[in-house]
Amino acid sequence: RVPGAAGAFLWAGPPLPPSLVIIAEDASGNTRKKYSNMCDFYEVPCAFHGTKAVLGHSMGKDERSVLAVTDEGFADSIRKHLGDSE
Repeated sequence: RVPGAAGAFLWAGPPLPPSLVIIAEDASGNTRKKYSNMCDFYEVPCAFHGTKAVLGHSMGKDERSVLAVTDEGFADSIRKHLGDSE
């Protein structure tokens, strides 16, 4: 653990496993297959939603084909919203 701003602590341990992986609907076939197979193997929930531009914009970045959510509560909330929209 590393002390951060205002006495908070930042995570400096090993990477957290994702609670949800979102793959852009317009990602290449190879990317879709690669990440969906990984999600199946590691038993991580996976959803196909939005475009690369939408995923990137939602993170304040350029286009992204895949987005991993590590926070369990945030992932649950996203899953609920994705279920409502589909």
